[in-house]
Amino acid sequence: MLIWNFLFAITLMISPSGTAPVVLDAEDCEVLLEAISGTYEGDCKRGKAHGEGKAVGTDSYVGEFKKGLPHGEGTYTWANGDVYVGEFKKGEKEGEGTMTMADGTVKQGYWEEDMYIGASKTPYEVINKTPTVNRTAFRRQDAEPQQIDFKFTYLGKPTQARNFRVQGSFGVVVNETDYVKTVEVYEFPLQGEVLFEVETTRDAAGGMSGDYVSGNMEFRISQAGNWEVTIDMRVMR
Repeated sequence: MLIWNFLFAITLMISPSGTAPVVLDAEDCEVLLEAISGTYEGDCKRGKAHGEGKAVGTDSYVGEFKKGLPHGEGTYTWANGDVYVGEFKKGEKEGEGTMTMADGTVKQGYWEEDMYIGASKTPYEVINKTPTVNRTAFRRQDAEPQQIDFKFTYLGKPTQARNFRVQGSFGVVVNETDYVKTVEVYEFPLQGEVLFEVETTRDAAGGMSGDYVSGNMEFRISQAGNWEVTIDMRVMR
């Protein structure tokens, strides 16, 4: 018993975190991502890959693990030759990294929920707008369908828009109501411009009196998905 206690204390001194480098089949130290769950070499904790390690299956991964999944910094190599070097979270690409495709194509920038969002952390940007555009709000609602719903407000309240047009070849208007203009997007990332007229003048009772102000906005969206863009207008005196 004394010898066992001594050896256990020495182990803790060498590995304060309680993990120890091992070379195991994935069934002995579990890797939860099926494509790399053949063999595993590295740190193991409570029966799962945890810490620094290397996992090889159909694909391969070398880097940091947490609770059986790539988590932290690492290099993932697909069977077809594609390679991603960068940050992971719970088994998905998340954060900054570089994807080099087998054909030599390179994507460098940021990922979110395993999807490339562009060279900037922010997946959207207003490039230019008229002074009549007070402020804008971009919200990604879902991964599909790939479209943008444009909504308009005046002094923070929904208002009608007319003569809505798309400039550039990023998409086409597929549905219009007084309050929402839906553009089907051909491909992300995109850069384009929208033009419109928005009802702005209220009568004494608080209703709209039929006066319109024109505006336009040039913007960029790099992350694919179903987006809602709200444009709040103001009247320039």
